Amino acid sequence: MEISLKTLTPLWSGNAKRECIKLREVSILGSLRWWFEVIVRGVNGHACDSTSENKCEYKGNIEKICHVCQLFGTTGWAKRFRIDIDGKFWEPYSGKLVIMGQQRSWHYEPGLISDSISIKLQPIFPLFIDPGDSNKEILDSIMGVLLRFISNWGMVGGKTAIGYGVVKAETNIRNSDFEIFKSFLDVKKNSRANASGAPRLDEMFFARFKVNEAVFLK
Repeated sequence: MEISLKTLTPLWSGNAKRECIKLREVSILGSLRWWFEVIVRGVNGHACDSTSENKCEYKGNIEKICHVCQLFGTTGWAKRFRIDIDGKFWEPYSGKLVIMGQQRSWHYEPGLISDSISIKLQPIFPLFIDPGDSNKEILDSIMGVLLRFISNWGMVGGKTAIGYGVVKAETNIRNSDFEIFKSFLDVKKNSRANASGAPRLDEMFFARFKVNEAVFLK
């Protein structure tokens, strides 16, 4: 599966020196996993806290790992897919943009923008032990729905709290993709409770704002 994205605000993918010189796949994977956890918890699926001691661990029984770990991997169970990111990136401005407020200021590094980012997803292991499942179709549908949601309401990469990481997906989602997505969550009814206090879709709200570009062009 190949999905095309366009940046609406710069992406931030910092390295050990806190520099953003290229888009790192681990940054995109982290965002995909975080939003998948949010969605799964919000529709009564199960998503562990992968950063805690109570995270999933595969010990021969796939029913014991959560929906998110089943796709993105955990101890003993590898990530089910490979992701390749390609595109031409550049900095929208040089130096640092500083916006002064009455009590504080905001510092904006240039980040990276692109007119076309290609994200290719390739299954490398089956999602289920049963080899007869349609692994590629399930993966394509899950990722298609996930990236469409992020395109409409979410962000990817770092520094999203100050506006980085807004993208637009150029790939259409079929109605059947939502049914396959739901079926994946319905395959097993996990009795384990979700991580306490973890972010979930049904406890969030979203808003859209229309920006008058003429104000910034004066």
